[in-house]
Amino acid sequence: MSRSEAGAQDGPARILLVEDSETQALELRLLLEANGFAVERCPSAEAALDHLNRTQPDLVVADYHLPGMDGDELIRQMRLSLRTRALPVLMLTGGGGGERKGLESGADAYLPKSADRDLMILRIRALLRERRPSAEGEGPGAAAFRRGRILVIDGSLTYRTFLAGLLGQEGHHVATADGPEAALDALNGVGEDAFDCVTVDLLGHAYDGLTLCRAISQRRSGQAAGAGFHLVGIAGSDPAKDFLVEAFAAGADDVVSKTDAEVLALRVRGFVRRRLLEEDDRRIAELAGD
Repeated sequence: MSRSEAGAQDGPARILLVEDSETQALELRLLLEANGFAVERCPSAEAALDHLNRTQPDLVVADYHLPGMDGDELIRQMRLSLRTRALPVLMLTGGGGGERKGLESGADAYLPKSADRDLMILRIRALLRERRPSAEGEGPGAAAFRRGRILVIDGSLTYRTFLAGLLGQEGHHVATADGPEAALDALNGVGEDAFDCVTVDLLGHAYDGLTLCRAISQRRSGQAAGAGFHLVGIAGSDPAKDFLVEAFAAGADDVVSKTDAEVLALRVRGFVRRRLLEEDDRRIAELAGD
């Protein structure tokens, strides 16, 4: 009998349920356990990634709408790791295009939360049946998940706090600095590889933002390609072309308007994802060379 079938000789299939609603989580847990599955539940994507560092289930059932890091980003992170690239994921959506986004991020299947419960069980059994046994989640190549590490540099306490909170909700670990001295101390104290992304206010009134950007960029000079942090400059709305030329010349990898926090969060998310993938590629190359 297959390991993936509930009630197999070596135990029931294990499902990780990622759902923030206590009511819906209880309903789904009872449904799954009644059908012979062993269920563990995490209330957030961040908690799910921490859980996956400790153990690997047979399948993940995740809500698309989660606090902080959403289900879409959870699956993207899973697909970047050797531990869980082959792990089947069922995305539960509430409509509004979540199914398309879920499949684009790497979900194996999706179902509306309103779907018939018998259909949900059939879908889960099919995903478990199709899963190919894999040792990818074991051994030296299977590095632990980690969250993005961000340094936010801004002279305004209000905006610095706002941005740290916004990026923290995205699931990142965020450190802050109010100017050049604190920023360079942070970088000197922990090294280039301790941060995935650094954001710097290019319009800081207490310091020259472009000069600081240049100094920070020099911190990663001489690093191997892909080994240093990404540097995002934050400017005013609709910055002039000459200013953009100076910012990129100073080492910025991107320049984002201070008035568009959503775009800034997306750019940081993209840079962190790239860093994680680059780390995985280097790890695989090192293992292949051993």
